[in-house]
Amino acid sequence: MRTDQTEKPGFQIGIAMAGAVSAGAYTAGVFDFLMEALSEWEKAKERGDKVPQHDVFISAVSGTSAGGITAALGLASVAGGIRPTEQPAANPKQTGPIRRVLPELYDVWVKKTKLFAPAGKTTSANSPALLDAGDINPSRVPSSLLTKHRTRAIRDRPTARLY
Repeated sequence: MRTDQTEKPGFQIGIAMAGAVSAGAYTAGVFDFLMEALSEWEKAKERGDKVPQHDVFISAVSGTSAGGITAALGLASVAGGIRPTEQPAANPKQTGPIRRVLPELYDVWVKKTKLFAPAGKTTSANSPALLDAGDINPSRVPSSLLTKHRTRAIRDRPTARLY
């Protein structure tokens, strides 16, 4: 994707991502696919294929809650470049591999994050669960529905690997 906007006319896009814990993985998948589609389109233009020749510029990306996490991680991932990756599906009912071009988003929302802790497991700072009572202090009103340990881990770990 071109970085200068002087060569050709282009479309400016702003992306606002909604919050909601479970929507984080969905939103990350849509963002990943958008980056893949734009990358493939650029390759088609470079090959001289008959595709629209205008450019697309993503000028703003924002979000609330899970959408904000996805926006920040998505931009950090894009800075590392488009990296097509495939792996076998974990779900036996799914046919074909899982494709992605921003592996950090998949890792955060699918591999490293769970909604609830496994049954019978005690909660701790190392829990992958977003809805975990391990950080609740009985003498204080909770400030968030999500466990601070997991959201901080999401915030801190993936971006450190990108730079």
